[in-house]
Amino acid sequence: MFKVSTIFRFYDGSENQIIDPLIGSVEGIANTPAYRGLALAVFENLELAEFGNRIPFLTFEILADFEPIPIGSILSDASTGDVASSSGRAVIGYAAYGSSVRAAIEPLIDSYSIDLFDDGTIIRGATGSGAIIAGDDMLGNSADGSQAPRIQREQGATSSQPAVLRISYYDPARDFQSGEARAAVTEQNGREERVELPAVLTADEAKGLVHEIIARRWAKRDLITLRLPPAFLDVEPGEAIELPLSPQDWTVEKCTIDAYVVIAELSPR
Repeated sequence: MFKVSTIFRFYDGSENQIIDPLIGSVEGIANTPAYRGLALAVFENLELAEFGNRIPFLTFEILADFEPIPIGSILSDASTGDVASSSGRAVIGYAAYGSSVRAAIEPLIDSYSIDLFDDGTIIRGATGSGAIIAGDDMLGNSADGSQAPRIQREQGATSSQPAVLRISYYDPARDFQSGEARAAVTEQNGREERVELPAVLTADEAKGLVHEIIARRWAKRDLITLRLPPAFLDVEPGEAIELPLSPQDWTVEKCTIDAYVVIAELSPR
């Protein structure tokens, strides 16, 4: 029973959960996820006079089993199937909110480095099994037969990356209050960056993730461009390529075709 007049709806996060009609009418049905896997409480026409015309502080006690949710399922639900990923990573829970679907899921994609690209129908991960380039004979192709560099390698400035990275998250051990994890690449002063990740993580998971993110950021300063023969026409962004370099494992970030020459931009995996 409520002390003031309101219409209250509760969603338990089931896999067949429907879109809330109030949220859908405000955001638009096409832009409103069903938040499957996420419990949701909706108050409609809540009278605020008793609370000084302000939204009151609300406390909920939740009892649930902490079963990890695959990131691919979260992305699919939040985008109503427009994003498809087979990522094996998982979180205990995720609050997909924002002014758009992209804003809602981008923190998850960026934090876990989910490789996706738009194939014209949906946004998905690469479906190829990867490629191995064992020798230089596959490199340095050009459209007009002129000499082209076998490998172009560039490295971004260190100032482009944070010296300290902090991520905020929801900690189930602290009644889902906000927690923070920190990682630094140097003890000296430098640029600090903060990432707000609305995911439910344990403190150990958050600590491991923030170190993973900052290491990946610094590794991705390294960028190489390859010019490959027509045999690589089916190479897609997000696909893995093994090269006779250090490091060996790279990811295709961008791929363009120039007269059957595949120009692939890669970063370390």
